[in-house]
Amino acid sequence: MPNMPGFQEACQLAHEHGIATRVGLHLVLTEGTPLSERMRRCRTFCDEEGKFCYVRNSRIFRLQESEKEALTEEIHAQIDQCRKHRLPLSHIDSHQHVHTEWAIGRILIRVAKEE
Repeated sequence: MPNMPGFQEACQLAHEHGIATRVGLHLVLTEGTPLSERMRRCRTFCDEEGKFCYVRNSRIFRLQESEKEALTEEIHAQIDQCRKHRLPLSHIDSHQHVHTEWAIGRILIRVAKEE
């Protein structure tokens, strides 16, 4: 959860205990502060203060182009944050299973293939 408190300590522990190669990205789109500016401005996922506020009350089948761009940028930013902490990322999943939402999952798969 690269946008959450405790991330740096978790990375340090993963390295100290020799499990960094088995760590994956736990994508966060439902709490905390996004790592990318575009996502902070995206009202589908964030409030006026730029904090994640997305709640899975209804299915997301489609996103507007600007929302897709914000989501893509945020996923890349969270991956980059992990890599800055020397985590090679063995897999990707998500907090509160948001990756199972059709529109989010499609973008996450594309970005994961790119990365």
